[in-house]
Amino acid sequence: MTTGRFCQRPLGVRASTIGDATSFRAASGELNDDNLTDSTTVTTTFTYTFSSSSTVSYTTTTRSTTTTTTTDDMRPIWNDEILFQPSDAPLHTFYMYRAVSDTVYPPMNVNTGNLAGVLWYLHNEVVERTPRKFGITKIIRLKVQTRATQPLWEKGMNFGVRFAFDAGQATGPFECGRDEYGPKLCQGAFNSSFDVGMHNGSVTQAFEWDTYGYFVGCNVLGHFPFPNYKIYYPNAVWYSLPGPCPSRNYTQWDDKCRERQPGGYCDQTPTGQGNCTWTYEDAGEITIDELTDIRNYTSFLESGRQEYMRWADRGKGWTWWDSKLDELANEWRLMLAEELFAKKYPNATPASEIPDPKCDFNMRRFYEDKGYYATECHTAQKGERCYKDVIWAKHDGIWKHPEWYKGLTPSSTFEVRPARWLWLSRGCMPGVSGLPLSDQPDRIPVSAALYLRSAQQGGSGCPAGACQATAQRLGLWLK
Repeated sequence: MTTGRFCQRPLGVRASTIGDATSFRAASGELNDDNLTDSTTVTTTFTYTFSSSSTVSYTTTTRSTTTTTTTDDMRPIWNDEILFQPSDAPLHTFYMYRAVSDTVYPPMNVNTGNLAGVLWYLHNEVVERTPRKFGITKIIRLKVQTRATQPLWEKGMNFGVRFAFDAGQATGPFECGRDEYGPKLCQGAFNSSFDVGMHNGSVTQAFEWDTYGYFVGCNVLGHFPFPNYKIYYPNAVWYSLPGPCPSRNYTQWDDKCRERQPGGYCDQTPTGQGNCTWTYEDAGEITIDELTDIRNYTSFLESGRQEYMRWADRGKGWTWWDSKLDELANEWRLMLAEELFAKKYPNATPASEIPDPKCDFNMRRFYEDKGYYATECHTAQKGERCYKDVIWAKHDGIWKHPEWYKGLTPSSTFEVRPARWLWLSRGCMPGVSGLPLSDQPDRIPVSAALYLRSAQQGGSGCPAGACQATAQRLGLWLK
């Protein structure tokens, strides 16, 4: 009998509320700190499957950080002592930008972007409203230095997942559990109902912070986590900057939380320790009015004009923001913003001399965590979902979509063997440990073919209301 192997996680996972998978919080307030209104948090669950990588061994150095303790909790902030040590990751110096009102706060627990990312945010969320959303008036520039922690760098990344921040609180996506399909990702602030395996009860609470420290996050717009549709601004990127007490709304920050959840900001060159991953200095600002040549915004509004109307894709008595889906027009807007910064600050380091580093967040590698749960492997048996999925892939999937199964044929075995891609990794939904990735490290070891099939048919593998979006997103990962 032809068999396949899969890994069964013996520990239970708490149930989490499943919502609309397309409802990841939009850009509302993510790139400014004026969004201080209350909102209802909806927990949204996504399921992905990853194979586990081999265990990484670390060699620690001698330096570690200390803090003055004002709490009865005497535990180290991290269990992994490597997060108390400087990392080997490179230092990156570049500009970030924020859209803000005339009242500007330090960039602690906020989202930022490169210039293209902030312009898209303004175009998509701000100037379509009259008056502008959150009273935003200008773009400020920060000269930022970042350095990844050692665990993140060991996985080949300078940046982790980009968290959304609302009113100074990280609102996801957080890993909130794992099942036979792999990690679940939930929207909303981290809470005690999330099951994060051996990370449960950790000082930093979340799997992400307990594993990688307080990393700087990034995402290329058009990719996970949001927005996951095509963006017509070139190379637009958003970032997340974790400051002290990122698990709470700014109204709930206190000394104890700041001490136990120190964040990644440090007033020095970042070392890559878990609490020293980024620093910044102010580097100028431009107003939206001077960028778009509005002489007096009050008079502009009184005249009945509008900067941009989403439904018409143009302004009313104004053309500067016309054609949001026109790449050439967006490049022109970006060029004008760059030129205005250069004109106002001729003695500043030109942006061309400190270009943006690549946003290298890799979802598969980031969520690999062999220590999350102990696993036990066994041969798939008839009646188990894994067995059915492998049979489908072998007898149906490969004929309909051979491009999903490169290097395999209908006669290929799906038993686990070293150094090759197997039926199990292509056709079986459950996560698998022990499958080598060294021969094709950039391919996603998930059962995307099966997930796509389920999503396209509206099956249980796809969260309600998001089948097409999920299928498209996974489809982009297949190479």
